[in-house]
Amino acid sequence: MLPDNRLAIATDILTAAAGWREQSLQLAARLRDDPVVREVTSGLDVRAYTSGVVLELFIDAELTTGTAITFWIDVIPQAEERWRITSEVRGMRGTEQELLRPVQDADVVTFSQVDQIVTRSLEMFATLDPSIAL
Repeated sequence: MLPDNRLAIATDILTAAAGWREQSLQLAARLRDDPVVREVTSGLDVRAYTSGVVLELFIDAELTTGTAITFWIDVIPQAEERWRITSEVRGMRGTEQELLRPVQDADVVTFSQVDQIVTRSLEMFATLDPSIAL
């Protein structure tokens, strides 16, 4: 059994992740309605790499031209109770990738800050026109 403070932290993380996933599902649904979008895939994964655990949130939209646009956010716990958030928007043409919109990586201390940054990134993604990847 987790100590009370760890259970509260775990609950905060899961609650925030559920909210982010809901936001990404809403964005994916909106993208599906765009006439330049053929297919949309989205997900939220927790992956264990040799470098550590990463929470990955992504939305991939394949466009009618065969190109694609990918929205990506990684939430990475760091040493000493710090968090690193990376996010980007990439255009994909075959095997070539182009960074369309860099988003400043962030290193923060509180999970509240993580939640704010991820939410802002998702809100920024929602304002983008998928045709920027054409």
